[in-house]
Amino acid sequence: MPNYDTGAIRNLLTEVFSDADEIEFFCDDYFKVVKFEADMALKKRAHALTQYCAQNNLLDKLLALVQKKNPAKYQELSASLLLEGDPSAPATRQPQTAEVPAASAPAQPEAVAPSPAPVATPASPADLPSTPPKTNDIFISYSRRDLAFITQLHQELTKRGISAWFDKENIQVADQWAASIVEGIRDCKVFVLALSPDSTASKNVRKEVDLAQRYDKQIVPLMWRNTEIPVAMEYQLAGIQWIDFKETASTENFNEMADVLRRLVGGASLTEATTDKLIAKESTIPKEELVTAAPRQLGGLKKKPTLSPMAIGGSVISGVVTTFGLDTADQDFVNLELKWLFSAADNFLKIRRGEINRSQPIAVPIPADAQHQPQANNQLLSTVDDFYTQMWEGQLDSGFKRIDTHLKNLNILLDQEARKGDAGKGDVYLQNQIKGARIDIVKILQEMAQLMNQAYGILVISPNQLLELLG
Repeated sequence: MPNYDTGAIRNLLTEVFSDADEIEFFCDDYFKVVKFEADMALKKRAHALTQYCAQNNLLDKLLALVQKKNPAKYQELSASLLLEGDPSAPATRQPQTAEVPAASAPAQPEAVAPSPAPVATPASPADLPSTPPKTNDIFISYSRRDLAFITQLHQELTKRGISAWFDKENIQVADQWAASIVEGIRDCKVFVLALSPDSTASKNVRKEVDLAQRYDKQIVPLMWRNTEIPVAMEYQLAGIQWIDFKETASTENFNEMADVLRRLVGGASLTEATTDKLIAKESTIPKEELVTAAPRQLGGLKKKPTLSPMAIGGSVISGVVTTFGLDTADQDFVNLELKWLFSAADNFLKIRRGEINRSQPIAVPIPADAQHQPQANNQLLSTVDDFYTQMWEGQLDSGFKRIDTHLKNLNILLDQEARKGDAGKGDVYLQNQIKGARIDIVKILQEMAQLMNQAYGILVISPNQLLELLG
Protein backbone atom coordinates (compact mmCIF):
# COMPACT_ATOMS: atom_id res chain seq x y z
CA MET A 1 0.00 0.00 0.00
CA PRO A 2 1.35 3.49 -0.78
CA ASN A 3 2.87 5.45 2.09
CA TYR A 4 0.04 7.94 2.49
CA ASP A 5 -0.06 10.92 4.82
CA THR A 6 -3.28 10.24 6.73
CA GLY A 7 -3.33 13.78 8.10
CA ALA A 8 -3.38 15.14 4.55
CA ILE A 9 -6.16 12.73 3.61
CA ARG A 10 -8.15 13.86 6.64
CA ASN A 11 -7.74 17.49 5.55
CA LEU A 12 -8.80 16.57 2.02
CA LEU A 13 -12.03 15.05 3.35
CA THR A 14 -12.86 18.20 5.30
CA GLU A 15 -12.37 20.20 2.09
CA VAL A 16 -14.46 17.88 -0.09
CA PHE A 17 -17.40 17.35 2.29
CA SER A 18 -19.40 20.40 3.26
CA ASP A 19 -20.79 19.09 6.55
CA ALA A 20 -21.03 16.10 8.87
CA ASP A 21 -24.20 14.76 7.24
CA GLU A 22 -22.63 14.68 3.77
CA ILE A 23 -19.73 12.50 4.89
CA GLU A 24 -22.18 10.21 6.68
CA PHE A 25 -24.23 9.77 3.50
CA PHE A 26 -20.97 9.06 1.65
CA CYS A 27 -20.15 6.28 4.12
CA ASP A 28 -23.67 4.89 3.82
CA ASP A 29 -23.00 4.50 0.09
CA TYR A 30 -19.43 3.18 0.11
CA PHE A 31 -18.26 2.27 3.65
CA LYS A 32 -21.34 0.96 5.45
CA VAL A 33 -19.29 -0.50 8.29
CA VAL A 34 -18.16 3.00 9.33
CA LYS A 35 -20.68 4.59 11.68
CA PHE A 36 -20.58 7.89 13.57
CA GLU A 37 -21.99 9.14 16.82
CA ALA A 38 -24.91 11.50 16.33
CA ASP A 39 -23.13 14.72 17.36
CA MET A 40 -19.68 13.94 15.92
CA ALA A 41 -18.17 16.94 14.10
CA LEU A 42 -17.01 16.81 10.47
CA LYS A 43 -13.29 16.75 11.40
CA LYS A 44 -13.78 13.86 13.79
CA ARG A 45 -15.81 11.96 11.19
CA ALA A 46 -13.07 12.56 8.63
CA HIS A 47 -10.53 11.25 11.13
CA ALA A 48 -12.61 8.13 11.89
CA LEU A 49 -13.11 7.34 8.19
CA THR A 50 -9.41 7.85 7.43
CA GLN A 51 -8.34 5.65 10.32
CA TYR A 52 -10.74 2.89 9.31
CA CYS A 53 -9.49 2.92 5.70
CA ALA A 54 -5.85 3.03 6.82
CA GLN A 55 -6.29 0.05 9.15
CA ASN A 56 -8.08 -1.98 6.48
CA ASN A 57 -5.96 -1.13 3.40
CA LEU A 58 -8.80 0.86 1.82
CA LEU A 59 -7.10 4.24 1.35
CA ASP A 60 -6.76 3.65 -2.42
CA LYS A 61 -10.50 3.05 -2.66
CA LEU A 62 -11.29 6.10 -0.51
CA LEU A 63 -9.11 8.41 -2.60
CA ALA A 64 -10.53 7.10 -5.87
CA LEU A 65 -14.06 7.84 -4.65
CA VAL A 66 -13.08 11.28 -3.36
CA GLN A 67 -11.42 12.06 -6.70
CA LYS A 68 -14.60 11.05 -8.51
CA LYS A 69 -16.70 13.23 -6.20
CA ASN A 70 -14.57 16.38 -6.50
CA PRO A 71 -11.83 16.09 -9.17
CA ALA A 72 -10.75 19.72 -8.89
CA LYS A 73 -10.20 19.67 -5.13
CA TYR A 74 -8.49 16.28 -5.36
CA GLN A 75 -6.07 17.54 -8.02
CA GLU A 76 -5.37 20.66 -5.99
CA LEU A 77 -4.36 18.68 -2.90
CA SER A 78 -3.13 15.39 -4.39
CA ALA A 79 0.56 16.31 -4.17
CA SER A 80 0.30 16.43 -0.38
CA LEU A 81 -1.30 13.00 0.05
CA LEU A 82 1.93 11.00 0.03
CA LEU A 83 4.74 11.19 2.54
CA GLU A 84 8.27 11.86 1.34
CA GLY A 85 9.67 9.04 -0.81
CA ASP A 86 10.19 5.79 1.04
CA PRO A 87 13.70 4.49 0.29
CA SER A 88 12.93 0.99 1.55
CA ALA A 89 11.21 -0.09 -1.66
CA PRO A 90 10.86 1.08 -5.27
CA ALA A 91 7.63 2.53 -6.56
CA THR A 92 5.40 -0.08 -8.17
CA ARG A 93 2.11 1.60 -9.06
CA GLN A 94 0.50 4.98 -9.63
CA PRO A 95 -2.26 6.35 -7.41
CA GLN A 96 -5.57 7.08 -9.04
CA THR A 97 -5.48 10.79 -9.78
CA ALA A 98 -7.38 13.22 -11.93
CA GLU A 99 -6.01 13.49 -15.46
CA VAL A 100 -4.42 16.80 -16.48
CA PRO A 101 -5.57 17.97 -19.93
CA ALA A 102 -2.75 17.62 -22.47
CA ALA A 103 -2.99 21.22 -23.60
CA SER A 104 -2.39 22.58 -20.12
CA ALA A 105 -0.04 19.93 -18.74
CA PRO A 106 3.36 21.38 -17.76
CA ALA A 107 6.57 19.72 -18.86
CA GLN A 108 7.15 18.56 -15.29
CA PRO A 109 3.72 17.68 -13.81
CA GLU A 110 3.23 19.06 -10.34
CA ALA A 111 -0.42 18.40 -9.66
CA VAL A 112 -0.19 14.64 -10.03
CA ALA A 113 1.17 12.83 -6.99
CA PRO A 114 4.49 11.01 -7.43
CA SER A 115 4.56 7.23 -7.70
CA PRO A 116 4.01 5.87 -4.20
CA ALA A 117 6.32 3.35 -2.60
CA PRO A 118 4.72 0.45 -0.77
CA VAL A 119 5.63 0.11 2.87
CA ALA A 120 8.07 -2.78 3.20
CA THR A 121 7.27 -4.94 6.23
CA PRO A 122 8.62 -8.45 6.74
CA ALA A 123 5.83 -11.03 6.61
CA SER A 124 5.53 -13.73 9.21
CA PRO A 125 3.58 -16.91 8.39
CA ALA A 126 0.62 -15.60 10.43
CA ASP A 127 0.58 -12.37 8.40
CA LEU A 128 0.76 -13.93 4.93
CA PRO A 129 -2.19 -12.91 2.77
CA SER A 130 -4.80 -15.46 1.79
CA THR A 131 -5.07 -16.59 -1.80
CA PRO A 132 -8.69 -16.59 -2.95
CA PRO A 133 -8.49 -15.25 -6.53
CA LYS A 134 -9.73 -11.68 -6.82
CA THR A 135 -11.79 -12.60 -9.91
CA ASN A 136 -14.23 -14.78 -7.99
CA ASP A 137 -17.74 -13.36 -8.18
CA ILE A 138 -19.38 -15.95 -5.93
CA PHE A 139 -18.56 -17.04 -2.39
CA ILE A 140 -20.17 -20.32 -1.26
CA SER A 141 -20.83 -20.81 2.46
CA TYR A 142 -21.66 -24.36 3.52
CA SER A 143 -21.28 -27.16 6.05
CA ARG A 144 -18.55 -29.75 5.54
CA ARG A 145 -21.24 -32.43 5.70
CA ASP A 146 -22.59 -31.05 2.42
CA LEU A 147 -19.17 -31.10 0.75
CA ALA A 148 -20.13 -33.58 -1.98
CA PHE A 149 -22.97 -31.35 -3.17
CA ILE A 150 -20.92 -28.15 -2.86
CA THR A 151 -18.11 -29.68 -4.90
CA GLN A 152 -20.60 -30.55 -7.61
CA LEU A 153 -22.19 -27.08 -7.40
CA HIS A 154 -18.78 -25.46 -7.81
CA GLN A 155 -17.97 -27.67 -10.82
CA GLU A 156 -21.32 -27.03 -12.48
CA LEU A 157 -21.08 -23.26 -11.99
CA THR A 158 -17.51 -23.24 -13.30
CA LYS A 159 -18.59 -25.17 -16.43
CA ARG A 160 -21.20 -22.47 -17.02
CA GLY A 161 -18.66 -19.65 -16.75
CA ILE A 162 -19.43 -18.60 -13.17
CA SER A 163 -16.37 -17.73 -11.07
CA ALA A 164 -17.07 -19.22 -7.64
CA TRP A 165 -15.00 -19.78 -4.47
CA PHE A 166 -15.32 -22.21 -1.59
CA ASP A 167 -12.71 -23.11 0.95
CA LYS A 168 -12.09 -26.75 0.00
CA GLU A 169 -11.26 -25.68 -3.55
CA ASN A 170 -9.32 -22.50 -2.90
CA ILE A 171 -7.58 -22.41 0.48
CA GLN A 172 -3.98 -23.53 0.18
CA VAL A 173 -2.23 -25.46 2.94
CA ALA A 174 -0.19 -22.45 4.10
CA ASP A 175 -3.14 -20.09 4.23
CA GLN A 176 -4.69 -18.89 7.45
CA TRP A 177 -8.28 -20.19 7.32
CA ALA A 178 -9.95 -17.19 8.90
CA ALA A 179 -8.07 -14.64 6.79
CA SER A 180 -8.89 -16.54 3.58
CA ILE A 181 -12.58 -16.71 4.46
CA VAL A 182 -12.70 -12.99 5.24
CA GLU A 183 -11.00 -12.07 1.96
CA GLY A 184 -13.22 -14.46 0.02
CA ILE A 185 -16.35 -12.82 1.43
CA ARG A 186 -15.01 -9.29 1.21
CA ASP A 187 -13.97 -9.63 -2.45
CA CYS A 188 -17.04 -11.50 -3.76
CA LYS A 189 -20.04 -9.93 -5.42
CA VAL A 190 -22.61 -12.53 -4.36
CA PHE A 191 -22.70 -14.66 -1.20
CA VAL A 192 -24.40 -18.04 -1.72
CA LEU A 193 -25.54 -19.68 1.51
CA ALA A 194 -26.12 -23.43 1.10
CA LEU A 195 -28.80 -24.21 3.69
CA SER A 196 -29.15 -27.54 5.45
CA PRO A 197 -29.68 -28.67 9.05
CA ASP A 198 -25.90 -28.87 9.38
CA SER A 199 -25.09 -25.44 7.96
CA THR A 200 -27.67 -23.61 10.09
CA ALA A 201 -26.15 -25.33 13.15
CA SER A 202 -22.59 -24.41 12.20
CA LYS A 203 -20.85 -21.66 14.18
CA ASN A 204 -18.56 -20.92 11.24
CA VAL A 205 -21.42 -20.62 8.76
CA ARG A 206 -23.24 -18.23 11.11
CA LYS A 207 -20.09 -16.10 11.32
CA GLU A 208 -19.77 -16.10 7.52
CA VAL A 209 -23.39 -14.94 7.13
CA ASP A 210 -22.71 -12.19 9.66
CA LEU A 211 -19.63 -11.08 7.70
CA ALA A 212 -21.60 -11.07 4.44
CA GLN A 213 -24.23 -8.85 6.00
CA ARG A 214 -21.65 -6.48 7.50
CA TYR A 215 -19.85 -6.24 4.14
CA ASP A 216 -23.23 -5.52 2.49
CA LYS A 217 -23.05 -8.49 0.12
CA GLN A 218 -26.00 -9.81 -1.87
CA ILE A 219 -26.98 -12.96 0.04
CA VAL A 220 -28.61 -15.81 -1.89
CA PRO A 221 -30.08 -18.56 0.33
CA LEU A 222 -29.85 -21.89 -1.50
CA MET A 223 -32.00 -24.51 0.22
CA TRP A 224 -30.23 -27.83 -0.35
CA ARG A 225 -31.69 -29.86 2.50
CA ASN A 226 -34.82 -28.51 4.14
CA THR A 227 -34.17 -26.84 7.49
CA GLU A 228 -35.62 -24.33 9.92
CA ILE A 229 -33.90 -20.93 9.95
CA PRO A 230 -32.49 -20.13 13.39
CA VAL A 231 -32.98 -16.72 14.97
CA ALA A 232 -29.24 -16.15 14.43
CA MET A 233 -29.85 -15.90 10.66
CA GLU A 234 -33.25 -14.22 10.57
CA TYR A 235 -31.89 -10.69 10.46
CA GLN A 236 -29.69 -11.37 7.41
CA LEU A 237 -32.25 -13.47 5.50
CA ALA A 238 -35.39 -11.42 6.17
CA GLY A 239 -37.40 -10.73 3.02
CA ILE A 240 -34.88 -12.42 0.69
CA GLN A 241 -36.09 -14.80 -2.03
CA TRP A 242 -34.87 -18.39 -1.75
CA ILE A 243 -33.47 -20.81 -4.28
CA ASP A 244 -34.92 -24.24 -3.51
CA PHE A 245 -33.14 -27.29 -4.99
CA LYS A 246 -35.29 -29.76 -3.02
CA GLU A 247 -32.22 -32.00 -2.64
CA THR A 248 -32.11 -32.45 -6.41
CA ALA A 249 -28.79 -31.77 -8.14
CA SER A 250 -30.32 -31.67 -11.63
CA THR A 251 -29.10 -30.01 -14.80
CA GLU A 252 -32.21 -27.82 -14.80
CA ASN A 253 -31.54 -26.58 -11.26
CA PHE A 254 -27.90 -25.81 -12.04
CA ASN A 255 -28.88 -23.98 -15.23
CA GLU A 256 -31.40 -21.80 -13.38
CA MET A 257 -28.97 -21.16 -10.52
CA ALA A 258 -26.24 -20.09 -12.94
CA ASP A 259 -28.65 -17.77 -14.74
CA VAL A 260 -29.69 -16.14 -11.45
CA LEU A 261 -26.06 -15.60 -10.45
CA ARG A 262 -25.14 -14.09 -13.84
CA ARG A 263 -27.96 -11.57 -13.45
CA LEU A 264 -26.89 -10.70 -9.90
CA VAL A 265 -23.26 -10.20 -10.91
CA GLY A 266 -24.54 -7.99 -13.71
CA GLY A 267 -26.25 -5.71 -11.21
CA ALA A 268 -29.80 -7.06 -11.00
CA SER A 269 -31.61 -7.33 -7.69
CA LEU A 270 -32.47 -10.78 -6.37
CA THR A 271 -36.14 -10.12 -7.12
CA GLU A 272 -35.29 -9.23 -10.72
CA ALA A 273 -32.89 -12.15 -11.07
CA THR A 274 -35.43 -14.74 -9.90
CA THR A 275 -38.64 -13.35 -11.39
CA ASP A 276 -39.00 -16.12 -14.01
CA LYS A 277 -37.36 -18.95 -12.05
CA LEU A 278 -39.35 -21.95 -10.85
CA ILE A 279 -36.75 -22.71 -8.18
CA ALA A 280 -37.27 -19.28 -6.54
CA LYS A 281 -39.40 -19.13 -3.39
CA GLU A 282 -40.64 -16.24 -1.29
CA SER A 283 -38.96 -15.69 2.06
CA THR A 284 -40.74 -16.99 5.12
CA ILE A 285 -39.23 -14.19 7.22
CA PRO A 286 -41.09 -10.87 6.74
CA LYS A 287 -38.64 -8.09 6.10
CA GLU A 288 -40.83 -5.34 7.56
CA GLU A 289 -40.46 -6.86 11.01
CA LEU A 290 -36.70 -6.61 11.04
CA VAL A 291 -35.51 -3.50 9.20
CA THR A 292 -35.54 0.18 10.03
CA ALA A 293 -37.73 2.63 8.19
CA ALA A 294 -36.13 3.89 4.97
CA PRO A 295 -34.77 7.45 4.89
CA ARG A 296 -37.21 9.95 3.42
CA GLN A 297 -36.71 13.16 1.48
CA LEU A 298 -37.88 16.12 3.55
CA GLY A 299 -37.38 19.59 2.15
CA GLY A 300 -34.58 18.29 -0.04
CA LEU A 301 -32.69 16.80 2.92
CA LYS A 302 -32.41 13.20 4.02
CA LYS A 303 -34.15 12.44 7.28
CA LYS A 304 -32.39 9.88 9.42
CA PRO A 305 -34.41 6.67 9.91
CA THR A 306 -35.93 6.00 13.29
CA LEU A 307 -34.46 3.14 15.30
CA SER A 308 -36.61 0.03 15.03
CA PRO A 309 -36.53 -2.32 18.05
CA MET A 310 -36.55 -5.36 15.75
CA ALA A 311 -33.69 -3.99 13.64
CA ILE A 312 -31.64 -3.20 16.74
CA GLY A 313 -32.43 -6.66 18.09
CA GLY A 314 -31.30 -8.30 14.86
CA SER A 315 -28.04 -6.36 14.95
CA VAL A 316 -27.43 -7.34 18.58
CA ILE A 317 -28.05 -11.02 17.82
CA SER A 318 -25.73 -10.82 14.82
CA GLY A 319 -22.96 -8.65 16.24
CA VAL A 320 -22.92 -9.69 19.89
CA VAL A 321 -24.12 -13.31 20.09
CA THR A 322 -23.00 -14.82 16.77
CA THR A 323 -19.48 -13.46 17.10
CA PHE A 324 -19.09 -14.23 20.81
CA GLY A 325 -17.95 -17.86 20.52
CA LEU A 326 -20.89 -19.61 22.20
CA ASP A 327 -21.83 -23.02 20.86
CA THR A 328 -24.94 -23.02 18.69
CA ALA A 329 -27.22 -24.47 21.40
CA ASP A 330 -26.30 -21.60 23.75
CA GLN A 331 -26.63 -19.12 20.89
CA ASP A 332 -30.15 -20.34 20.15
CA PHE A 333 -31.14 -20.05 23.82
CA VAL A 334 -29.85 -16.46 24.07
CA ASN A 335 -31.25 -15.47 20.67
CA LEU A 336 -34.78 -16.67 21.48
CA GLU A 337 -34.75 -14.66 24.71
CA LEU A 338 -33.43 -11.55 22.95
CA LYS A 339 -36.02 -11.95 20.20
CA TRP A 340 -38.72 -11.92 22.88
CA LEU A 341 -37.11 -8.93 24.61
CA PHE A 342 -37.02 -6.76 21.48
CA SER A 343 -40.47 -7.96 20.41
CA ALA A 344 -41.75 -6.88 23.82
CA ALA A 345 -40.14 -3.45 23.36
CA ASP A 346 -41.71 -3.20 19.89
CA ASN A 347 -45.13 -4.19 21.29
CA PHE A 348 -44.80 -1.66 24.13
CA LEU A 349 -43.88 1.23 21.82
CA LYS A 350 -46.71 0.43 19.41
CA ILE A 351 -49.12 0.59 22.34
CA ARG A 352 -47.64 3.94 23.36
CA ARG A 353 -48.04 5.27 19.79
CA GLY A 354 -51.65 4.07 19.61
CA GLU A 355 -50.93 1.63 16.78
CA ILE A 356 -52.30 -1.32 18.76
CA ASN A 357 -54.38 -1.60 21.93
CA ARG A 358 -53.14 -2.73 25.34
CA SER A 359 -54.60 -6.21 24.96
CA GLN A 360 -52.49 -7.01 21.89
CA PRO A 361 -50.02 -9.73 22.97
CA ILE A 362 -46.33 -9.93 22.11
CA ALA A 363 -45.95 -11.93 18.88
CA VAL A 364 -43.12 -14.13 20.24
CA PRO A 365 -43.92 -16.84 22.84
CA ILE A 366 -42.61 -16.43 26.39
CA PRO A 367 -39.15 -18.08 26.53
CA ALA A 368 -39.13 -21.35 28.43
CA ASP A 369 -36.52 -20.27 30.99
CA ALA A 370 -37.84 -16.74 31.57
CA GLN A 371 -39.01 -15.84 35.06
CA HIS A 372 -42.57 -14.54 35.10
CA GLN A 373 -45.42 -13.62 37.40
CA PRO A 374 -48.38 -16.03 37.62
CA GLN A 375 -50.68 -13.63 35.78
CA ALA A 376 -48.21 -12.86 32.96
CA ASN A 377 -49.63 -13.74 29.53
CA ASN A 378 -47.51 -11.73 27.04
CA GLN A 379 -49.80 -8.72 27.43
CA LEU A 380 -49.08 -5.37 29.07
CA LEU A 381 -49.98 -5.69 32.74
CA SER A 382 -53.33 -4.11 33.56
CA THR A 383 -51.83 -2.58 36.72
CA VAL A 384 -49.42 -0.37 34.72
CA ASP A 385 -50.73 3.18 34.25
CA ASP A 386 -49.82 5.79 31.63
CA PHE A 387 -47.42 7.67 33.92
CA TYR A 388 -45.06 4.70 34.02
CA THR A 389 -45.46 3.80 30.34
CA GLN A 390 -44.49 7.34 29.36
CA MET A 391 -41.39 7.19 31.55
CA TRP A 392 -40.40 3.75 30.25
CA GLU A 393 -40.86 4.89 26.65
CA GLY A 394 -38.17 7.52 27.13
CA GLN A 395 -35.86 5.00 28.78
CA LEU A 396 -36.32 2.54 25.92
CA ASP A 397 -35.64 5.17 23.26
CA SER A 398 -32.49 6.22 25.09
CA GLY A 399 -31.40 2.59 25.39
CA PHE A 400 -31.83 1.97 21.65
CA LYS A 401 -29.71 4.99 20.80
CA ARG A 402 -26.96 3.89 23.17
CA ILE A 403 -27.02 0.33 21.80
CA ASP A 404 -26.86 1.66 18.25
CA THR A 405 -23.76 3.72 19.08
CA HIS A 406 -22.03 0.76 20.74
CA LEU A 407 -22.96 -1.52 17.84
CA LYS A 408 -21.34 0.82 15.34
CA ASN A 409 -18.15 0.76 17.36
CA LEU A 410 -18.33 -3.03 17.80
CA ASN A 411 -18.80 -3.60 14.07
CA ILE A 412 -15.66 -1.62 13.28
CA LEU A 413 -13.70 -3.62 15.86
CA LEU A 414 -15.07 -6.95 14.60
CA ASP A 415 -14.13 -5.97 11.06
CA GLN A 416 -10.57 -5.31 12.21
CA GLU A 417 -10.49 -8.67 14.00
CA ALA A 418 -11.80 -10.52 10.95
CA ARG A 419 -9.28 -8.94 8.61
CA LYS A 420 -6.38 -9.82 10.91
CA GLY A 421 -7.41 -13.47 11.18
CA ASP A 422 -5.50 -15.39 13.85
CA ALA A 423 -3.44 -12.29 14.62
CA GLY A 424 -6.65 -10.46 15.50
CA LYS A 425 -7.62 -13.19 17.95
CA GLY A 426 -4.25 -12.75 19.65
CA ASP A 427 -4.35 -8.94 19.74
CA VAL A 428 -4.97 -8.33 23.45
CA TYR A 429 -5.73 -4.62 23.05
CA LEU A 430 -8.24 -5.26 20.26
CA GLN A 431 -9.88 -8.11 22.18
CA ASN A 432 -10.29 -5.90 25.25
CA GLN A 433 -11.97 -3.25 23.11
CA ILE A 434 -14.35 -5.84 21.65
CA LYS A 435 -15.10 -7.20 25.11
CA GLY A 436 -15.78 -3.68 26.42
CA ALA A 437 -18.20 -2.91 23.57
CA ARG A 438 -20.08 -6.16 24.21
CA ILE A 439 -20.29 -5.44 27.95
CA ASP A 440 -21.67 -1.95 27.27
CA ILE A 441 -24.41 -3.44 25.08
CA VAL A 442 -25.31 -6.28 27.45
CA LYS A 443 -25.63 -3.87 30.39
CA ILE A 444 -28.24 -1.94 28.43
CA LEU A 445 -29.98 -5.24 27.62
CA GLN A 446 -30.17 -5.85 31.39
CA GLU A 447 -31.86 -2.46 31.82
CA MET A 448 -34.32 -3.27 29.02
CA ALA A 449 -35.09 -6.66 30.56
CA GLN A 450 -35.97 -4.99 33.87
CA LEU A 451 -38.22 -2.45 32.10
CA MET A 452 -40.08 -5.18 30.20
CA ASN A 453 -40.40 -7.17 33.42
CA GLN A 454 -42.18 -4.21 35.00
CA ALA A 455 -44.38 -3.82 31.92
CA TYR A 456 -45.24 -7.46 31.21
CA GLY A 457 -44.26 -9.39 34.35
CA ILE A 458 -41.72 -11.46 32.40
CA LEU A 459 -37.94 -11.39 32.96
CA VAL A 460 -35.51 -12.94 30.48
CA ILE A 461 -32.34 -14.17 32.16
CA SER A 462 -29.83 -14.36 29.29
CA PRO A 463 -28.50 -10.77 29.65
CA ASN A 464 -27.42 -11.58 33.21
CA GLN A 465 -25.77 -14.79 32.07
CA LEU A 466 -24.00 -13.06 29.19
CA LEU A 467 -22.62 -10.44 31.52
CA GLU A 468 -21.26 -13.14 33.83
CA LEU A 469 -19.49 -14.79 30.87
CA LEU A 470 -18.07 -11.48 29.68
CA GLY A 471 -16.94 -10.48 33.14
